[in-house]
Formats: sequence, C-alpha cells, structure tokens
Amino acid sequence: MSGVKPIHLFKALSEIELRMRKAERIIIFTDYDGTLIPTAERPELAVADEELKTLLNNLASNPRIKIIIASGRAIQTLKRLIPLKNVIYAGDHGINVEFPSGEVFTWRKAKLVNPLVEEIYRELSEFFKNERGVIIEKKNSNLSVHYRLLTDFNKIRETVQATYLIVEKCDKNNLLQVFTGSKIVEIRAKGWDKGKVVEIAGRKLKITSRDLVFFIGDDVTDEDGFRKIKPTGVSVIVKNGCERETVAEYFLNDPFELRFFLHNLPLKLVNSNI
Repeated sequence: MSGVKPIHLFKALSEIELRMRKAERIIIFTDYDGTLIPTAERPELAVADEELKTLLNNLASNPRIKIIIASGRAIQTLKRLIPLKNVIYAGDHGINVEFPSGEVFTWRKAKLVNPLVEEIYRELSEFFKNERGVIIEKKNSNLSVHYRLLTDFNKIRETVQATYLIVEKCDKNNLLQVFTGSKIVEIRAKGWDKGKVVEIAGRKLKITSRDLVFFIGDDVTDEDGFRKIKPTGVSVIVKNGCERETVAEYFLNDPFELRFFLHNLPLKLVNSNI
C-alpha cells in the first residue's frame, strides 16, 4: 500500500476539472454498497432511491460519460437494487459482466469456483443457523458473511475465525481467497479482481489515453481497481468513517459527497466544452 495519504477530492476539483476539459470521455467505475449508497444493516435493504437512479440514468445518457457498476453482488441482484439503462454491470467482483447490448462476459474459471461456493454456502448456513446476527449472502461466484448486527466482540471474532476455517476445510485446491472488510468477510475467487473489470470494460469501450477514468469504491476489494487505473486515472476511496491504508489518491467522506460530485459533473462537462 502507498504511504501517501489521499487528499479530499473537493480540494483537487480545479485540477480534476482541467483534466476533464482535456478528456474525450469520462469513464466512471464505481462500487455500489458503501459508495453509491450507505451500507445497509441487511444486504437486501440496500435499494437505490429514485434520486440516485435518475442521476445515474441522466449521466449514462450522455454519450461522453460511461458508467460501470463494479460490485461483489450478483448482476441480477444489482439490477434489482439499482435498475438503470446504458450502464455496464460487473457482478461477483467482475467475474460476470453484462453490457447494455445484452452481451455477457463470464470468466472461464467460474465453472470451477461456483460449485465450491455452493458447498461453502451450505457449510456456513448450517454453522450459523442459530446466530441471528450473521447474514450469509451468496452470489454466483463469491460469498459474503455479514456481521454488522453483532455487537459482542467475542462473537465477532468467533464469526470471522469460523468463516476462515470453513473455507480452509472446503477449498482443498486453493481456488478462493478471503478478505475481512467493514463488518464483512468476503470470499472470492483467486486470479480475478476488480482490476480485471477495468481491462474487460476497457477493451469493450475502447478506452484510450484521451479518456479520463475514475475508479470509486469503499472496500479493500476496490484497491485492485485503484491500482489498475494508475497513474493516469482518478482513484477515489469513500471512507465512511473508516481510516485504513489505501493506494487511492483521493477520498470522499461518504456516498452523499459522491452524489454531490456526480450531480455537478454534467455542469462541469458543459462548462468545459468537452
């Protein structure tokens, strides 16, 4: 991780606006939970409000703005929580990518990972069946164990330890990796990350050095995206009150600051004569 602390994006707006003036297109990769919307206590409650959907639809209708939502959630879940037009959905940390045309990319090794994820999901569900404070969210090619509802430190520690042990027991071929995030344990495939989403979307969109690429996220899984767009892109971590090491150059405090930035983006484009 970089030893340089990120600066607030709003303090660099003059520089960012200058870069936008020179850019041919604005490409925005963004996480969903904790980035576009505040993290909900339960994952199924993280539904986008009408204001956010209208904002993103308006941005996506601009031919010089491309939006890619890159999330650990499954694509079908993302489309239910935040149904949009003309955006690229990258689910399961980019293992599955759906383009506005309906074309779908799926990582070829997903067929090896998916049955293992299903097995671990069954094991975790059985282990935590009597623990109401633990929520297990199964996607297509990854899992999340949420413990946001737990308040007892020992319970939290036991939950994290048990999750790691169950994954270790089931994953005999070492296909998965485990990350601890903000009150969540993420279980995902090795060999694939959000940096690969930048590659896949980049080829499809024919991103060049004339485009200005943003990658915005709040979690440790977004760090691969931050790295991928360096040194020419704009990497932004959404802190949500959490201080941690990051390779991101800029930060925003919460999803509301991001929304403010996105609301003003069309005005900057018009004024910049892009």
